[in-house]
Amino acid sequence: MVASRFDLEEAIAACWSTQDDLKLVFENSLDGDASKEDLANALLGLASIHGMRVERAFRIFEELVRSGKIS
Repeated sequence: MVASRFDLEEAIAACWSTQDDLKLVFENSLDGDASKEDLANALLGLASIHGMRVERAFRIFEELVRSGKIS
């Protein structure tokens, strides 16, 4: 993959979507419909997805540095 700074910006913006995901889980927890196990699974899943988003952003950053597109 040949990355651009726009790819990096997009990847960083995707990391912010975790905040929206957490708000959704929080709102669902207030409704009382979800069990503790459901909430725990949702949070663990979000933690894993957030880690993947951050790793992708960092891989793109490293590629841009390596290619000399950013310093």
